[in-house]
This record gives sequence, C-alpha cells and structure tokens, in this order.
Amino acid sequence: MDIYQAIEARRSVREYQNSPIPRKTLQKIIECGPKAPSGMNDQGWIFVVVDDPALKAKVAENAPYGRFILDAGACVVIFCDKEACAPVEDCSAAVQNIMLAAVAEGLGTCWVGSHQNDTSRGLEEALGCPDTHEVVALVALGLPAAVPPAPEKKAMNEVIRWNGF
Repeated sequence: MDIYQAIEARRSVREYQNSPIPRKTLQKIIECGPKAPSGMNDQGWIFVVVDDPALKAKVAENAPYGRFILDAGACVVIFCDKEACAPVEDCSAAVQNIMLAAVAEGLGTCWVGSHQNDTSRGLEEALGCPDTHEVVALVALGLPAAVPPAPEKKAMNEVIRWNGF
C-alpha cells in the first residue's frame, strides 16, 4: 500500500475484534512515530504501548471518549516533555505517522485527544508519567470489527488556496 492509499483508507475505527497484535507488528508501527519531524529536532516524545488487558482497562477508564480501547489490540499513549520546543505539534505529527503505518499493516486506529483535559492526570498516574512529561494523545490500534464509511469532506476548492487566503 502506498502513502496515498493509506491516507485514503484511514478511518477512525471505534469497533475492534478484541484480538492481540503481534509485538513485531506493534514495534514496526510504533517505530514510525519517532521518525516524524520535531521542532528544533527536540524529539521530546515518549511512546507508551499498552497491550496488557488490565492496563488497557485503566486507560479506557480514564478516557471517556475512548472506551473502545478495551477491545483494541493495543493503545499507544503519546507523552511529551513539557519543556519541548513544540510538544503538541511534534506529537501530532508522530500520531499521524503511527496511524498511517497501522493502516498499511491492515489495522484500524482511532486518535483519542487527551491533552490537558479532565482525564489527563488519571492517565498520567496510571502509566507512571513523571512530572516532566504530560499526555498528548492516545491511539487505539487493532483489527477492525467494523470499518466506518469515509466521512464527508469539504470540497477541495473550499479549503485550498493558492498564493493567499
């Protein structure tokens, strides 16, 4: 699958088959995250891969909009160093890399926003996050039980401009 196909195929999957993902596959996917660009090449990210069912339950408990994490094969929690140059931007680029790599491996994903919201501290505590870091995002990964249809997108002429607004 080339990058254009992966971009077209990517969906926010919220129904999973509740089956494990081989560690070798997870490793391959997660290694795409740190290959993203980062401000000043700071690389202030940490990727915590959660595939233990009990720990996934704790993560899901602290992610009200991500209860489906329970059935996903794994969840990647992306943390940033609070002192990083562009922590949210860096981690967001890494998340997109991970999601596209997962699609290329035949898996579904869903990005669950968790940066500085009501449940962030609970996630940080559950995963032993030091005070120097904070959670930016969660990515559920797994074999889809259902793949949603492509959402309607605005027409390109509504969102693309050339040489000015």
